[in-house]
Amino acid sequence: MKVLISIIGEQPIPNILPVLYLKPDKNIFLYSTTTEKIAEKLGKLLPNSYKEKVEPYDLQNILTKVHQFINQDEQYLFNITGGTKIMSIALYQISTFKKSEFVYLQSEGNKSILYKYKYENDNIVLVKDALPELINVDLYLKAHLPDYSIFEISENQNSGRRYENVVINTLRNNGFEVIANVKPKGEGNKLEIDAVIRLKGTNNVAVAEIKIGDKEEKGPKSGIDQLALAGQREYLGIYTNRFLITSRQLSKHIKELAIAHKMIVVDGIEQNRHNENLTAESQVKLIQKFKEKLSWPVMLINLSNHPKNKWTEKQLSTALRKYKSIVDLSFPNISPNANSNQVKKKAESYWNKILQLIKSSNDNYNAVHLMGEFTFVFHLATILKKKKIPVIVSTTNRIVEEKDGKKIVTFNFVRFREY
Repeated sequence: MKVLISIIGEQPIPNILPVLYLKPDKNIFLYSTTTEKIAEKLGKLLPNSYKEKVEPYDLQNILTKVHQFINQDEQYLFNITGGTKIMSIALYQISTFKKSEFVYLQSEGNKSILYKYKYENDNIVLVKDALPELINVDLYLKAHLPDYSIFEISENQNSGRRYENVVINTLRNNGFEVIANVKPKGEGNKLEIDAVIRLKGTNNVAVAEIKIGDKEEKGPKSGIDQLALAGQREYLGIYTNRFLITSRQLSKHIKELAIAHKMIVVDGIEQNRHNENLTAESQVKLIQKFKEKLSWPVMLINLSNHPKNKWTEKQLSTALRKYKSIVDLSFPNISPNANSNQVKKKAESYWNKILQLIKSSNDNYNAVHLMGEFTFVFHLATILKKKKIPVIVSTTNRIVEEKDGKKIVTFNFVRFREY
């Protein structure tokens, strides 16, 4: 039997994602007085779950409690992501004693990476897994709220409600899961959320207030108030992305107010003249902004003279912190006798190869690592930038050493830099 022991912090998602990915037979949640409600909620959402209360800053108390219920017949994994540092130290000590796997969830740049540490011949071996889509909006809401309902909308919709529907339908038709008109239960009339949105293929969720706008900007102001409330710890928490969407351009004062509250402003999202859809320009603007904030590049296409198996450990680990995978595409042999037109045609043919790779990834947000013969790189980078595909280079420090009368030149990777 595989048992996952997790420490509960103030955010539920770092505990939910590893459980859904690792699929243990049994979950044990270590919680404190502060996190008891979260542990209870997780116990209801995740099957075969049990909880154990510990003193979060008492190392011996935690060690004693855990040793009381572990045995030799079960396989244990330890999630050290949440809780206090003392709780993490305790589980690390126990994993070391039992030579059991322990994991840590890193959430950075809209991606979730599960660091899995395994013991092999008294050495700790690290394996990093980029987590796939594991949650939906309903689970996200239930993880954060006591429960929620969908508040009723009058059949005689005003222009504001019609605008909300147009925006929501645009998102639904472009790769987003949306639950609209969300009202947390047991909270009176304090909070009503226009839309809770998840980019499909990811575990990234946002809330949005959608306002048609008015000269006095009452709608956008109330939207800011609702988003500020939604971001409180007792609701959806401080890490939830919050969008303010308006049909009109906002004044500088209101826009600065929203940004000061760490909200993402998407203003000037206009309907067409029949008010049935958004204008083509507004659709592109809306979708690009949401994907920019909720997605991350899935694949890095390495088009250079150095395949990834020749990269240094630093270069490879830096890339894998940002991209799910690295795919090599051999750099072409560019004849020194080729003219500019021939090189340009070669660049266009490689654009078609890159396009096929991007289509096979089922994601529009990929990037190209492009280094090599200058004129080819110029032509291809120009095409890629026009197609809004990120293009990056590796920067290095050039180190020159003299050994046995010979100069030895090495290049040490520093960082990736976008064109």
